[in-house]
Amino acid sequence: WIAEATWPSPRIERRALPLGDGTLGGEPADEGLVLRVGSVQTIGLDGGAWCADGRSDDLPLDQRAEEEHCLCFTSAPLDEDLPILGHAVLRLALAADRPRANLTARLSEVSPDGTSLLVTRGQLNLCHRAGHDAPALVVPGEEMAIDLPLDAIAHRFRKGSRLRIAISPCYWPWAWPAPEPVELAVRPAGSALELPVRSPAELDDAMRPLDPPAEPAIPPIEEVRPSSGGGRTRTYNPATGVTTTTTDWDIGGAWRFENGILWEDSSLTTMRIADGDPLSAEVEVRNTCLYDDGVLVVDIVEESRMTCTTDAFLVTCRLEVVENGAPLMDRTWEYRFPREYA
Repeated sequence: WIAEATWPSPRIERRALPLGDGTLGGEPADEGLVLRVGSVQTIGLDGGAWCADGRSDDLPLDQRAEEEHCLCFTSAPLDEDLPILGHAVLRLALAADRPRANLTARLSEVSPDGTSLLVTRGQLNLCHRAGHDAPALVVPGEEMAIDLPLDAIAHRFRKGSRLRIAISPCYWPWAWPAPEPVELAVRPAGSALELPVRSPAELDDAMRPLDPPAEPAIPPIEEVRPSSGGGRTRTYNPATGVTTTTTDWDIGGAWRFENGILWEDSSLTTMRIADGDPLSAEVEVRNTCLYDDGVLVVDIVEESRMTCTTDAFLVTCRLEVVENGAPLMDRTWEYRFPREYA
């Protein structure tokens, strides 16, 4: 554990690592060098769950497979540990070839065996480069000065490991893809990664391990149906080029409480996207719950689906309620949201 008496901390030093020809923190690149990266729609699937709840399959995977399709800048092995605390900022001289484009950057720690551990990341809809209150389409081919803050993090890069920045215009499903495939162009000579490097504090030595968590008594309950365990699966159809990711949130099963109430719920999320086709992006969610107190029995089903066209996001929602076996409500809502700057 570490501790700071004040924030911002005077122990945080902003250290800039220039981007080179695939390098980070080494020799500056030639002024005229421009490096490009195109759209691979499935980049981001190894990034873990957007809202993780502690399951192992919520965590990011080894980043190497996706980094092969990104524009990467990698440092030399570290001579000593490098602790950071706060927001790293990626400063880019950047252009895009489409008027609507996204930018995602990931900072990873590459171990001596090659394993790439995701440390932090940042995303930006480039139409919002001047702020969310002043969106404007990108001028294709025009260089932009982009400051991309990465998520706040406390991390210690170990001696012998390397830092790697991976840049891509796609990060599905964390970011809905731009309506057309995008190519980003980075001029390394005008770009750098700024790290919040932290020096040790006396307070660090005074920190003690946290006490064990309080564990209240579990009320008596009857397991009517065991949980399936839930989990995330991914499949690829080579005939269609569609990658499907399914997240099963059935982690509770069905339970009868000491007051006699039976409760059961489930949630299934399915996401699909096809190679080379950002307009194929699709998300479906199905949630169910059952309440039964011996007198009142209520079944609820909620279904939502989101797709897109070049100009709009299309959302359909359905809610069905059954009370004591009789239909009580079954409604469907359809929405069309102009994409504008997305």
